[in-house]
Amino acid sequence: MKRNIIGLLAIFALLPFSRSFAQNDGIIYTDYEPDLCVRAISLNYPNDTIKIDFDQDGTTDFKVFINMLSTGEIGLFYISMWEYRWKLSDNDLVIQDGNWLSPHHVRQVLFYDQTNHLWLTHIDFTIGFRKEMDGHYYYAWVNAYGDIEYNAIQGVYHKVWAYVDDMAYCTIPDYPLRWGQTELSTGVGENSEGVFAVYPNPAKQSVTLIGQQIAEARLYSVTGQLVATKPGNGTESLTVDVSGLPSGLYFVTAIGEDGSRSELKVVKE
Repeated sequence: MKRNIIGLLAIFALLPFSRSFAQNDGIIYTDYEPDLCVRAISLNYPNDTIKIDFDQDGTTDFKVFINMLSTGEIGLFYISMWEYRWKLSDNDLVIQDGNWLSPHHVRQVLFYDQTNHLWLTHIDFTIGFRKEMDGHYYYAWVNAYGDIEYNAIQGVYHKVWAYVDDMAYCTIPDYPLRWGQTELSTGVGENSEGVFAVYPNPAKQSVTLIGQQIAEARLYSVTGQLVATKPGNGTESLTVDVSGLPSGLYFVTAIGEDGSRSELKVVKE
């Protein structure tokens, strides 16, 4: 279907914004208020883009803009200067191997559902990023979305918007960042539901988990490698030997008898 878009003028504006910025134990989190926005009422190549600098080194790492395809369809586009991948699930790790695409690749996100043949007025996309420096990877994630006003009868787009909501960048190399994680005390860092205490922390010889009906404890390195396990058999106190592990940051996952999971960070001295 052809879109009647001829004659519309290009007006793109990057709205003034403030941002809520915090660096918590190695994770730099930014929540834009209001969300960063590029908007358009025509479909030419944009005069402006949303530009993001993950590691704050003065170089743009990620761009979002709006463009019209030769078919007359609208697409949200982004250009990544880092390797990137799409979010698979809330419990997925950004660090997960596989599904990484090369930087400088332009990705289009159309407002038309080809499967259901339906025009969309809102789309969301969450993207994970990684950059290799000095033999290590550093990770980030971004939440972005787009909205349109489309008149199906006239075949005309009245307005098109692209937004960036929030983002996070981890300054810890090879850290298993989770989607939406904003500090080390959330997500992988601390999710203590079902576990009341982990001690001592830091630890030299062992760590003890105090909780409810612990079926198993699993200890992971910052690269996501499983380095130790200990069955709990429903106990309320479980001790894991860490004496043979190198010093550094680890993450212990306690699995409950009911399948629940609690995750906490542990430092090995």
